[in-house]
Formats: sequence, structure tokens, C-alpha cells
Amino acid sequence: MRKLLAILGVLALMIPVGVAANADKNVFVGEDEQISKTYIKAGESVDLRGHFLKDVIVAGKSVTISGIIDGDLFVVGESVRITGTVNGSVRGLARNIDVIGEVGRGVSVAGNTIFTADDSKIGEDIFIAGETLNINGLVNGDAYLAGASVNMGASLKGDMIAKLGHGH
Repeated sequence: MRKLLAILGVLALMIPVGVAANADKNVFVGEDEQISKTYIKAGESVDLRGHFLKDVIVAGKSVTISGIIDGDLFVVGESVRITGTVNGSVRGLARNIDVIGEVGRGVSVAGNTIFTADDSKIGEDIFIAGETLNINGLVNGDAYLAGASVNMGASLKGDMIAKLGHGH
């Protein structure tokens, strides 16, 4: 488990650095903007408040998703915060990931600290690996969890399979 988390942690730090040469310092999409094509951006700060009709692929040190994504979200960063709605799936790698909004399909993420809020809603299965997992809200599927510390407070509609502790 430690080796896996160490490798994932290094990757989470390397990927944003690797795209930095082609990245904008700040990426911002306002609430009134609608993007009709697949959106791919990297930046030190990524703040997406608009409506995205297709997939979103972003990397950044700080990533905030407070808008609506009709497709899937692929995200890499140091800190990722999802307060909006992703109608597809979320796939991500970050040091810290907070899911506070709604995800229509599944969530597959890895990082140091993963948090889902009490009023978060996830439409299908979750696959989560990290050091500290705090899973709350509603999960309408199965939960596959691996972590040194796992707090499962979610309303789970499926089964849970968990690998707990260091060294697993």
C-alpha cells in the first residue's frame, strides 16, 4: 500500500509540472460560459464555473470545479475541489480531493486525502485509494476502498470491499 501511494503521489506531483511548459498561469471559465467541445487545459490555478457539454481534462496545482460537466472529468492536481455537477464519471489523481457536489456516474480517484461531503451524491461505484479516506454522502453503487485510515459514513447502496492499514 505504501509503495502504491508513494508512486501515485510522485505521479500527482510530476504530471502538473510536466504540462507546466504549455500551461496558462490561471485558467478560468465563467458561470455564463458554455463550452461545446472537449475541454483540455493546464494551469497553476484552474477554476471552472461554466457549463461543459463534453469531457473535461485538466491539470493544475489548484483545481476547482463548480460548474456543470455533462461528460467525464479527468483531473490531476495538488488540490482538487468539486462543488458542481459532473454528469459523467470522475477520474483523478491529486494530493487532496474533495467531492462536495454531485457525480452522475462513478468516481475513481487516488491521492493522499480523499473527502466526500455529507450532501455529495455519487451515481455509481467508487474506487478510491489514499492515505486518509473520509467517505460521506450517498453512493449508489459499490465502494472499493484502499487506505491507511478509512471513515465510511456514506449511505452505500451496494457492497464495500476495503483494504485498510499500512502495508496492504
